[in-house]
Amino acid sequence: MTAETPAGAGSHHLGPPSRACLAEGKGPDVAGTWLLYAGSELVGAGVPAVALLDLVDDLQSRLDQVAGLMFGLVEGYVDTQGGSPAEVEAVLARLRPLMLQAAEGSLATALREASATCTVVSEGMGCRDV
Repeated sequence: MTAETPAGAGSHHLGPPSRACLAEGKGPDVAGTWLLYAGSELVGAGVPAVALLDLVDDLQSRLDQVAGLMFGLVEGYVDTQGGSPAEVEAVLARLRPLMLQAAEGSLATALREASATCTVVSEGMGCRDV
């Protein structure tokens, strides 16, 4: 326990929101709920809250860029010209979960590759460059 890790962190067993809520963007701030859940687990495992908040800021900035790239593809290549706002929203609503799944798959691969470089050493966990 450190000064940055509150007592009892991670002990309340907050559960994640359902995957359907995440894909459809339903519920009260689904992303915030996931961040709170993951954050409580990381802080409970010993990650300082300050470091976690820095990571969240960096991650959100990078995810905003990824979302912009994905919707840039839609704007550049999907024919929405002449469509009503409702028709364009219907296309986006159909594509959003697919883009989320594509991003999730890519992230899963990146996490698997990054974890392959991590080893448990006598002083704790560390990652090595490969």
